[in-house]
Amino acid sequence: MKYYLAALALLLVLLSACEIRKPVLPEWDVTLNIPLMNERFFVTDLVDSVNIMVGENDILTLHGSGEANTPPFGNVSFNPEVTAGPYNLLAGVPISNTLAIEDPEGNVQLYYGRIFSGNFSTLFENIHPSVSQLKISIPQVVTPQGNAYQIVYTGATGWEDHPLDDCEVGILNSGQQITELQYFITVVSTLPEGTPVGTLTLAMNQTLAFDVFQGHLNNYQLALEETATSITVDYPHDIEEAVELTEASLRILLTNEVGFAAEFHGSFYAVNTRTNEERSIPIVDEAGNWYITPPATAEEPGYAELVFTNNISQLLQIMPDRVEIRDAFFLVNSAGGPYGTVRSTDIISCDYQIDAPFKFILNDSMIRMKEPIEVDISSQNRNRIRDNALSAFLELKVLNMLPIGATATLYVAVSDTIDIADSLTYEFSRSFTVNSNTLSPDEQTLELSLSKTELDVFTNPKVYLLWTFSFESSQGEVITITASPADYIQVKSMMTARIRIREES
Repeated sequence: MKYYLAALALLLVLLSACEIRKPVLPEWDVTLNIPLMNERFFVTDLVDSVNIMVGENDILTLHGSGEANTPPFGNVSFNPEVTAGPYNLLAGVPISNTLAIEDPEGNVQLYYGRIFSGNFSTLFENIHPSVSQLKISIPQVVTPQGNAYQIVYTGATGWEDHPLDDCEVGILNSGQQITELQYFITVVSTLPEGTPVGTLTLAMNQTLAFDVFQGHLNNYQLALEETATSITVDYPHDIEEAVELTEASLRILLTNEVGFAAEFHGSFYAVNTRTNEERSIPIVDEAGNWYITPPATAEEPGYAELVFTNNISQLLQIMPDRVEIRDAFFLVNSAGGPYGTVRSTDIISCDYQIDAPFKFILNDSMIRMKEPIEVDISSQNRNRIRDNALSAFLELKVLNMLPIGATATLYVAVSDTIDIADSLTYEFSRSFTVNSNTLSPDEQTLELSLSKTELDVFTNPKVYLLWTFSFESSQGEVITITASPADYIQVKSMMTARIRIREES
């Protein structure tokens, strides 16, 4: 019995000394890859065939064009402001005299004209009843029917206007200036010849307007209707500070239907409505002179193509989104030159095209993407990152086929309202260098480690990524951006996390 008790006691001691363990469940680590971005950005994606185009030698080119017209030239007009008489009318005695027809201000010199509106005015007084015919003939004025213009006394009293509408004055292409009109007065009466039968006063003291005019015009202005051209380019922020354009040109094609040479006055205006910066330059040649458009001929309009390069780069340096020609007019001043011809419907049109190849000097500056990239994180991945992530890093692979490099900074946030100057608007940022294709022709791989706090940002349903690029100065060297199929930047980014997986009991 005592042996049995001793054995039992020993067994109890042994059992009390043993630790009863629960079974251990298996666990293991896995790598979780969350793709964030895989994009190839072609330079040709910038081409919209409207404001960004592929120019000569595949060079990416900023382009803008527009047009503007003058209103129809309108009627050439002046008021002779002349009066002749009163003449004493004598029975059977004709009167021949001239009436001056000149512009008192000296701006219009008439060679030929088709009258749109105007009048002769007459005042017949004390006409004797014996007068059977009293008429005025003006041979230099021809009616639409081809007859000499005549005014016949009909017994009216007081001043009477006699319309000249559609009549012609002078001979087309005669080259002779008309300064006066000759007229003839015929008096037929039953009274003896030389007997006074009344008086006559002639006047041209209202505006004469010509819808076809030939002669000289001095200091005659024709305004160009202002028109604005929008340049819709999705510029990166602050690009106007980052690059310094080296080439730009403005081509203006003037089509002149007016038969007079015209001096083109105006300025070219540009505004960046994002920055409110604006610039304006006069449209003059290198010597500071206004351009001249040649006159139209009988066969065709006059054409002038103006190639303007002076200061255009400075105008476009502000990266405008609207350009226009302002305060523009054409000045006709034919004194001392050949006479010209104009119709009231003639216009001068202006087509302009502005081009700036992407040839620039790179400044020490920074530009940023306009909008952040939105990334969706699945609920499964959010849970894994929150509960099981041990460590993580961002991996970026960049293939840069462009001749420029930069220090890139990635801002990561849980809201799309990222202000890089305010650290409270984003969770964290990372910077790295992307070499130009010249320095690194192959794919560049970069790894950026993440802390636990930074990793937890990816437990949100959406994460926003904003890029900025800081450039070093090209030290005056001109950089050219082409837009061939081989010009692109490819960016692959992935978050790689080490996850501890435990088998559930």
